[in-house]
Amino acid sequence: MADALYYEKIKDQITKNQLEKDITILTDCADIQPLLQQFDLAVHTAKSESGPLVLTEYMAQGLPFIAYNTGEVVEEIKNKIPLAVMHSFDVDEWVKRVETLLTLPLDDLSSKFSNVYDHYFSPEVYYNKVMEIYESILGKDEN
Repeated sequence: MADALYYEKIKDQITKNQLEKDITILTDCADIQPLLQQFDLAVHTAKSESGPLVLTEYMAQGLPFIAYNTGEVVEEIKNKIPLAVMHSFDVDEWVKRVETLLTLPLDDLSSKFSNVYDHYFSPEVYYNKVMEIYESILGKDEN
């Protein structure tokens, strides 16, 4: 199974680099929202869009993140928060980006992520988009 092998590779790298006290891997968590407030930065290393809701959950809580350039959420935010999007899997580039983000004022960074969520992914925005779709469908049926 590819995911299990990838997970083991990540854990091995954490151990190899003695980062156990600095990195938390959460798995099988049904309600992540309350836990996100404990962290200053999230890293989403998926090579394909494994769960776009993960990124919106981070933004909903104002949790800055770094993610690879894949998926619809990244497509929406990459010009709004370019520091959140990586275009390669070069480890040194990811390390530099983490270091860069951690030097920025956390309150300002959190606000930026929260604002992008509010403007593009909030329940109200989602509802309005769904209603536009229904209205366009209903409008076509009436013609």
